[in-house]
Amino acid sequence: TFRRLYTEWFSPLEAVGRTASRIVVGGDSDYPPYEFLDEHGDPAGFNVDLTRAIARQMGLSVDFRLAPWGEVRAGLGRGEIDVLQGMFYSTERDRRFDFSQPYAVIQHVAVVRRGSPQVSDLESLAGRSIVVMDGDIMHDLVVEKRLAAEVVTVASQEEALRRLAAGEHDCALVARVPALYWIETNRWSNLVVSGESLLSAESCFAVPHGKEPLLSELVEGLAAVKQTGEFRAIQARWLA
Repeated sequence: TFRRLYTEWFSPLEAVGRTASRIVVGGDSDYPPYEFLDEHGDPAGFNVDLTRAIARQMGLSVDFRLAPWGEVRAGLGRGEIDVLQGMFYSTERDRRFDFSQPYAVIQHVAVVRRGSPQVSDLESLAGRSIVVMDGDIMHDLVVEKRLAAEVVTVASQEEALRRLAAGEHDCALVARVPALYWIETNRWSNLVVSGESLLSAESCFAVPHGKEPLLSELVEGLAAVKQTGEFRAIQARWLA
């Protein structure tokens, strides 16, 4: 509620104070179809196209820096990156960063090997060995609530699923759509994606405290992209 009210009343004023027209936007290099590096090493995906559309609306120049999520998240904290696209909101993260309104809601699920007990809720994780992407919202969740007996972090969701398919750990906690993509791409027929969502996470733009004017511009640009219908076209291109 605070974020919604703040944006409504302060965004137009703060946008006047912007001085920089070139920004560094960070994202995950291995999170299809939302953001990833394509076969040529170029940024691609839903989040990338959305950021480019917003930049065109607001007259911004964007340098993308896509890398393992743990690295870009640390880069935002150190001030090397101006904004992260596709960062999931949590009250804990809100203490360190400022967030836009969500532009997507992404379901997070448990993946197990075929024949293993299913994970229907967070309590079902008790006593299990969990593999999760370093710095991901599910990593934050299991550590904060001490949900599992063992938590192992890896650089990407693909690596988490690869280890699980190879017989390591009991369960991987991942986003549903990227998980389905990697399972199909790598033909991991021994993996089963839970039908129950463990977390519905809001995907937002995030900036360090003190960069509210930049966030306000992104929010204004996002509203414009939605109004023109371009947001829906980007959604259809990557998620339909």
